Amino acid sequence: MPQTTPPSEKPITLNIAPVTFSSGTITIGKIEYENEEEYAKLRNFHWQTHAFRFDSRDGFISNVAIVPGTDPIGRAETVNAQENLLLMGRAIQQSIVN
Repeated sequence: MPQTTPPSEKPITLNIAPVTFSSGTITIGKIEYENEEEYAKLRNFHWQTHAFRFDSRDGFISNVAIVPGTDPIGRAETVNAQENLLLMGRAIQQSIVN
């Protein structure tokens, strides 16, 4: 019988680039959303070090550091990378642009 790779371990294809995470979990920061103006200021101030995404599921801004040795901003949480693909995609995109 052929061996199959569990879904959680299969590589993900982001548009046309295959992406593999080195860990199943990531540490993100959570910041309470205040308003669009404050969210824009946060993104503009930290654009070189962090990727941000407003998560309407919980009303918080999630962020991940894109510079080695930099911590996430706000309350740190360890989460499943597969459940935060939109944030991960934003971090990859921003890393390429930077």
